[in-house]
Amino acid sequence: MANQSDDKWLIVGNGHYVTGHVESNEENDKGPGVVLLTVADQKRLGNVGEILVAGTNGTKFSGIREHVQREFSKYRGMPTDFLSFPDDTVQKDEKAYLKAMDRLNPGDGVIIFTPDDTHYEIAQAAIERKLHVLLTKPPVKTLEDHVRLIEAAKRNNVLVGVELHKQFDKQYADARHKIRNAGSFVNFNSRHSQPYTQLGIFSSWLQRGASDISYYLNSHHVGYHVLAMEKIARPIQVKAYASNGIARSMGFDTEDIITLMVQWQNLSNADRTGTATYTAGWVDLPGAEAYSRQGFSCQMENGHFEIDQTHRGYLHVSKDGAKSPNPAFFNYSPDDAGFFDGRGCYGYESIARFMELARGVRQGSTNLEDAVRRYPSIQRTLQLTAILEAGRISLVSGKEVKIGYDAEKSTEPSDLEIV
Repeated sequence: MANQSDDKWLIVGNGHYVTGHVESNEENDKGPGVVLLTVADQKRLGNVGEILVAGTNGTKFSGIREHVQREFSKYRGMPTDFLSFPDDTVQKDEKAYLKAMDRLNPGDGVIIFTPDDTHYEIAQAAIERKLHVLLTKPPVKTLEDHVRLIEAAKRNNVLVGVELHKQFDKQYADARHKIRNAGSFVNFNSRHSQPYTQLGIFSSWLQRGASDISYYLNSHHVGYHVLAMEKIARPIQVKAYASNGIARSMGFDTEDIITLMVQWQNLSNADRTGTATYTAGWVDLPGAEAYSRQGFSCQMENGHFEIDQTHRGYLHVSKDGAKSPNPAFFNYSPDDAGFFDGRGCYGYESIARFMELARGVRQGSTNLEDAVRRYPSIQRTLQLTAILEAGRISLVSGKEVKIGYDAEKSTEPSDLEIV
């Protein structure tokens, strides 16, 4: 192990994406989790000193520790220790993350994977303590909150990123580079769906109205498209449609599938417009060939691009059926010596890259402005939040929503208006 860093990293949230632990019997495709495993591996490499995890129900941590011990034992030398908040005897403390933040120093980091409606308050508390913050997508639910986070990040000189991991998928990254050199924008279509078992995993979120499937899944491809269109085009109008009935018949008050229809305007020629549809759903049958069925097509003036994210030319057939795995996202198989072998996977890279940049800013080896440009930062993703919020407003109102800008060629949305 290299010389151990004294950096502290707090993970706020202890659900299945963080730890892999699921209390229900629902299907879970992430046994060891993603976030905690990545941070633990960074600790094994000497880049992290102390790991803290904050939730709202301390009584869950005994089960989480048992799960982590079991799953992480698959890897040689993988640390399993972390400080947890609140205490194991506390059944509910929605502000436990504040006690955890009190143990951090300016320049340390916070990774937030909690219900969407809690992101803003937690992020603001971290930023005002001069902590670097990585937010899961969507970063926040409203354009107003997003702008406030940008202002807070600037005021406190910290890096605030959005974990848009598709930017680190080698196929997606290559396509994005080529898209950006293919002339004006014409059309983009994306699809992203998961099985209805996700409804059980996210039942507590749904009960409190914390999110919908567009915020949760469409944010992946909307975020990707927004970054592909930087200085090329801007979104100007949104109309949303939803399929309903299946989730509600199962006792979940939420939409089955949401489609956002967005008109874009090219910056080089305002008369040239493009269209995009982003569709997300969570009522697939559990027996689908992949846990997430997804991909996109993009038509530019001088090029056409398509990626089938679901099928990577890899088929695994077992007694349980045929599956199309995607180890490019996260590889859970250890290497031949028994060590974790997931570095280089884009699910890992999206977190580790942010941690590396934050560490560089803290140590003075990386300029903050450079870090903002080298990661899907809060400054670069304002259009993402504008599109998602406009979609929600459109669903509720049944009308189109216009995205406003303060200047003719501005790319920073300033307001949303029902038309």
